[in-house]
Amino acid sequence: MKFQIIDGVIGSNGWELGGQPIQMDLIIAGEDPAAVDRVGSKIIGFGLKEVKYLKFGMEKQLGTANLEHIEIIGKSISEVYHEF
Repeated sequence: MKFQIIDGVIGSNGWELGGQPIQMDLIIAGEDPAAVDRVGSKIIGFGLKEVKYLKFGMEKQLGTANLEHIEIIGKSISEVYHEF
C-alpha cells in the first residue's frame, strides 16, 4: 500500500523560500494522491480552477478530486482552513 503525504506543519504565505511562515500543524495522508492534493488545496483556498492537474487526474481515472467522495478523518477542512 502506497501513501501520498503532505507535510503541512508549517505553510508559507507567499512563495516557498521567502513567504510568511504560517503554523498549520497538519499532516494530510491517503492512498489516493488526487484526493490528498484536493484536500490540501481546499485547505489553503484553491479550487479545481487553480489546481488544474487534479481535474486531468480524475479524467485519467488516477483518483478523485471530488470532495463529496473523499473521507476525511480528523478535523474538517473548515476547522483548519487558511486562505493563502
